[in-house]
Amino acid sequence: MVGGLMIATAGWRSVFWLNVPVAVAAVALSLRCLPADARPARTRRTPLSPGSRPRSRKGDPMGQVLAVVGLVSLAGGLNEAGTRGWTSPLVLSAFGLGAVALTAFAAVERALEARAAADGRRAPLLPPSLFRSRAFAATAAVGLLISLGYYGILFLTTLYFQQERGFSALATGLALLPSVGMGLPAAPLFSRISARTGPYVPMAAGLVLGTLGFLGWLLAGDRTPYPVLLFALIATGLGQTMTALAATAAVIDAAPASGAGIAAAVFHVSRQTGSAIGVALFGTFATTAAGFTAGLRLSAGVAAAAFAAGALLALTAGRGTRARPSVDPR
Repeated sequence: MVGGLMIATAGWRSVFWLNVPVAVAAVALSLRCLPADARPARTRRTPLSPGSRPRSRKGDPMGQVLAVVGLVSLAGGLNEAGTRGWTSPLVLSAFGLGAVALTAFAAVERALEARAAADGRRAPLLPPSLFRSRAFAATAAVGLLISLGYYGILFLTTLYFQQERGFSALATGLALLPSVGMGLPAAPLFSRISARTGPYVPMAAGLVLGTLGFLGWLLAGDRTPYPVLLFALIATGLGQTMTALAATAAVIDAAPASGAGIAAAVFHVSRQTGSAIGVALFGTFATTAAGFTAGLRLSAGVAAAAFAAGALLALTAGRGTRARPSVDPR
């Protein structure tokens, strides 16, 4: 809504300045409110011989380079696919480079993890053993699916209100407010539910709600009254936000204590990748379908399928975790 107001008054370039006060506030609040991490407990070692030095753990520069090249190439190819087409030489080259880099990244990480188990000198950027946990792998996949569906549709609904319905940028921001504003009630609602059930029940509930909301976009047309679309807006926004909160908690719980930071990073990267895929894929549907609304309905169906698949993954992961008691039965 604020972005729409700034576009209407100061031009579209002004919206990028919104990041500056938000970033400053985030840093200030983090320094003030978040406790400093405790020093990690040192593992027991045999006494060092006189004159010897403890070995320091080295980083993973090769993994970092390969991860950056792979993800940037993948995201760049997806972003260009919507305008250049999926068979464009540039798009295919980006996909090919991304696939090679990510395959090499996986091989390097496996090798480093095997060596780290032996000498501990160099830790992999992303330990492949994390994905041996069914709950972790399923939740990371849920992160990709929810961003693919929600942000892909959010991109199209912005175009729908402005291009098909003639809304201004500010009016479009107001029209989308019932969806993007669902984070306010979703956070306390998630806290109450997860305190009793754990993260997987609200995750599955959010995914089911989002699925129904995307199906509501099948009613969208050139003259569909705005109140008819309110359910789709509210359900998708609330479902996505509740799922994201639950999945963030679940993916950290599924990782070992020493890998909580890596687990959170993997989840957010999967969400960013899903956003890029959703925008590129649904943008292609909108430009190649018989009409924009036809492309919107097709995209809504794909988004509903993505959320439904996520619900199945959440239920599967939840069953696996419930089998392990979290408290001493005595």
